[in-house]
Parts: sequence; structure tokens; C-alpha cells
Amino acid sequence: MADGNSHSEEPHDTKADTNQRGWVAKRWGWIVTGVVASLVIVGLAVGLGVGLSSRHSSSGASSSNASSDGSPKNDPTTGDSSSAASIWQPAVGVKWHIVLQAPINETEIDVPVYDIDLFDSTASIIAWAQGQGRKVICYFSAGSYEDWRPGSASFKPEDYGNGLEGWEGEYWLNTSSANARNIMLTRLDQAAKKGCDGVDPDNIDGYENDSGLDLTTDTAVDSVTFLADATHARNMSFGLKNMRMIRAWT
Repeated sequence: MADGNSHSEEPHDTKADTNQRGWVAKRWGWIVTGVVASLVIVGLAVGLGVGLSSRHSSSGASSSNASSDGSPKNDPTTGDSSSAASIWQPAVGVKWHIVLQAPINETEIDVPVYDIDLFDSTASIIAWAQGQGRKVICYFSAGSYEDWRPGSASFKPEDYGNGLEGWEGEYWLNTSSANARNIMLTRLDQAAKKGCDGVDPDNIDGYENDSGLDLTTDTAVDSVTFLADATHARNMSFGLKNMRMIRAWT
């Protein structure tokens, strides 16, 4: 329920500061997949139950991946060619550090893996972390519309439903929407361009909540499969959390 503030990587503004969210308890799991047909479950931390969230400002940036008929313009299988062997997978029990309220800096905790905000983090800071021998996972929300996000103007009213309880300005997303999927592909393109080793898509458990949409475990599996295919095509790992109801499928 938090990712970042600007595709252009500009500093936070006053609105961003007033909109910041604090720490929240959240059930976490980390699943990294080599191929969707055989998702490999790997826990970054066994029993870890902590999440982070922050809220930042909106910009006027928009996505432009939709085709004339509204269907996804980008095929999930396009992008850099990759194989299961070339996609990074963290070892079970690896130590990691999650930072979602601000960009990481060179004084951060010395751990093998960082989970950071996609929009708050520049390509240069990601390259710095990787130069220190670390892997970088980039966080964004894949299952909610957030009215302060860059690209929020690209969402259509029919793309989202009820608000997330306790999260002002955030609404459950129709993950089957072609327009919404195009926006997610744009986010994956940005993650790949910045050099992220993997992605951490949040809020994909709308089917467990009062979304006001026709979301089911089947639509969730379809959405996750779509995102994972597109992520792997861009040579990045795909993380899965907040989906305990469909873990048997994985």
C-alpha cells in the first residue's frame, strides 16, 4: 500500500511529507519464481510479519502503453530474453532490509538484499547497492489505485472499486482491466530500466477484501501469472505476498 512519488525522481514536496504513512503490521511472504508453471517458494525470513508503508505526492505523469482498442499493447513475453537459470532467486533465510519511506543511502544496514520503493529510488543508488554486492528488490502496488501516484491520471474510473479500509486515497484495482495491466507493464519497464533484480508487487489480495469488484482467486492467479511472465521477460525475479488463500496453487 505504498510505493513512491515520482517517475522523474524529483525530491519529495510538502504534500508528500504530510502524506507519509508509518509502519504497519502486515503478513509477509516472499515467493520468487523462475517460471510461472513451477513457482518456487522461498522465504526471505521465516515468520516475518512486518510491513512498511508510506504515502507520497502525486505527479502528472501518465502511462501510454494502451493500444487503440484498450487491450494490452505490450505482450508479457516481450522484453529482454531470459531463462529460469539467469533470474536471481534469494536463498531461504537470507537477511534483508526494507526501506519504503525514503530513498536508501550509503549508510544503510549492511545486508545482502534491499527491498526499496521503485519510485523513490534512482538508478544510481540501485547501482551503488549492487556495487556493494547486494541485490535490490523494487516495491510497487500492483493491486490498488492510489490517487497520489505518478500515472494516477491514466487509471479510468472503471479500473477501481471500493477504498482500502484505513488507507485514504487508495482503492482496490480491477486487476483484469487491460488499462490497469498496461500501467503495471510500464512500472515493470521502469524497474528493469533502473536495474532492479526483482519486484515486490503489493495488494494483490483484493479477492479477500470488500473490493466492490468481481475479484476471485481465479482472477488473482490470472493477474499474478500475467505479472510474473512480464517480470521474467524483463529478467527480474517476482515476489508474491498477501495471497495465503491461493498458496496451494503455487
